[in-house]
Amino acid sequence: MSLRFKLITAMLLVALGGAIASPWLIYFFRESQFNAARDLVKSTGGYLSFDLVDGNYMLDLSNATDQSVDQLLPILLDLPTGFTFIGPGEDRHFWLTLNNASISDDSLARLCELRLSEISLSNCPKLTDASAVRLSKVNFTHVSINGGVPFSDAATRRLLSSLGHWCV
Repeated sequence: MSLRFKLITAMLLVALGGAIASPWLIYFFRESQFNAARDLVKSTGGYLSFDLVDGNYMLDLSNATDQSVDQLLPILLDLPTGFTFIGPGEDRHFWLTLNNASISDDSLARLCELRLSEISLSNCPKLTDASAVRLSKVNFTHVSINGGVPFSDAATRRLLSSLGHWCV
């Protein structure tokens, strides 16, 4: 065998090995990334899970504060939300639940940077009409307001008129 044939064969074997190993490496990286995010969310009193049916992240930030949002947001924004070579075009969104949260309008606006498909607000006394205005600009996101959120009647009407059937 010539040296050229050996080099070409070795390069083809390395390329084939890389093609075979890459899905497992990507899966391992994504799984460790998700576990790190889940553990961080859990350390702040929240809960992060992965919906196997729709492929969305289920994020419960009950009792969240502005500080916990500041701590969590960078790692949450880094989670994969697009195609990751581990399935047929993953399109992951966040389903966010805020209950008994003492977050400000700024923190809610920052949470809206996540790819939200649903947000549920309950007992969030620090939110103002500015949050209702921010939520009215979110496209294709189902918004659920369950009491304890001090939006004025005018802000609630604006939210309902801008989101239509996306708001309850």
